[in-house]
Amino acid sequence: MADLSAIVDELYEASAVGDFEKVEGHLTDDFFVEEASSLPFAGKYTGKSALRELFPVMIETLGVTGLNRECVMVGERSVSAVVTLSVGEEEPIEMLEVFHFKGDKVCEIRPYYFDVNKVNAAVKAAKG
Repeated sequence: MADLSAIVDELYEASAVGDFEKVEGHLTDDFFVEEASSLPFAGKYTGKSALRELFPVMIETLGVTGLNRECVMVGERSVSAVVTLSVGEEEPIEMLEVFHFKGDKVCEIRPYYFDVNKVNAAVKAAKG
């Protein structure tokens, strides 16, 4: 059985340096991530290029300057991680990301933001 936690680690590392070819190698063809309708980057992003499309929009919209991952929890077919996004002078944005797997490929990432008000404050600050 694949080490799901190691796959998620590789996804974070490859995403951080913009290596989306490596990222896409870990995703299923029917991969998707859906951002809540209350977020400025709301919508369902689908296919292997979904993260290539979403990340630049999210990073620019929020003014993300850093990411810290902790409290990784591994299930039978999923991995969850608490993620803190640094966003300039604003309070950090905390979220839980749940990675769902089909075999050794990620088929879905489900993000849960702990406080959408912090997201909106970061968006306002990023716009200046």
